[in-house]
Amino acid sequence: MSHLLTARTRLARRRGTRGFSLIEVLFAIGMLGIGIVGILSLFTTGISAAAWSGNVTTAAMEAQSLYTRIVAEVDATGNRVFLCRIQDPKNPVDNPPANQWIHTINNQQDPVQIDPNRDWWWQCRVTRYSMSPEDPLDPLQDANVIDPTIKAFPMGMYQVAIAVYRNWKPGKDPRMENSIVVYTSYVTAGY
Repeated sequence: MSHLLTARTRLARRRGTRGFSLIEVLFAIGMLGIGIVGILSLFTTGISAAAWSGNVTTAAMEAQSLYTRIVAEVDATGNRVFLCRIQDPKNPVDNPPANQWIHTINNQQDPVQIDPNRDWWWQCRVTRYSMSPEDPLDPLQDANVIDPTIKAFPMGMYQVAIAVYRNWKPGKDPRMENSIVVYTSYVTAGY
C-alpha cells in the first residue's frame, strides 16, 4: 500500500506542476507587449519615411520643372521672363547681376508659392560666382566672398540655385526652414 501511495503522490505532484504561474503569465504578456510596440513603431517609421520620400521626389521634379521655366518662359512680347531678371537687356548691369533673387519681380528673398492650389513654395538665387555646395542659398558662402581673388564666370554665365519648400508660411525666415530640395545648375543669360 505504501508503494501505491507513493505513486499517487508522485502523480499529484506532476499534476500540480503542470501549467504556468501568475508571474510567468505576466512576464509573457509583458514580452509580447514590448514586441508589439516595437513592430508598431516600425510601421509608423516606415509610413513617415514613405511620406518623406514622396515629398523629396515631388520636390525634385518641381525643382527641375522650375529650372526649365527659368530658361524657357517668355512674356507676351517674347522676352524671357526670368533671364531678363538676371540680366536686363534694357538696363545692363555687369556685376552683380541685376537681380540676385529672380523668383520674384522685385528681388525679394522670401519664397513664393509655385501654384496657388498647392502648398509648394520656391526661391531662386543667381550669382556669377561659384556657390557653396553646403549652402548655395547663402550669398556670404560664395567663392568670391570666401576668397576675393576668385574670378567671376564669363559674362552672361550664372550659377542658379532653386530651393523647394513644403508648408512654408509667409513671414518665416527661409534660412531657418529646411528646404526639401536645393537644385543647382548653370544658365546663360547673355544677350
